[in-house]
Amino acid sequence: MKKLIFLIAIALVLSACNSNSPHAKKLNDLEKKYNAHIGVYALDTKSGKEVKFNSDKRFAYASTSKAINSAILLEQ
Repeated sequence: MKKLIFLIAIALVLSACNSNSPHAKKLNDLEKKYNAHIGVYALDTKSGKEVKFNSDKRFAYASTSKAINSAILLEQ
């Protein structure tokens, strides 16, 4: 029973997050303006609400590239 309630709660949270939100339009406009890909994921740990935009796309890890660039710089 607890599992069923949990699954229903997750379904409700996910159904509230859609691509027609006002934030999605602004982010789409920014992507077009700067010819870039934007990905956003935020979680309110208190309420469990999520905000997602392009959360299914893959992006390069920023910290990974910083580590590689730092290593190259230090090697010189």
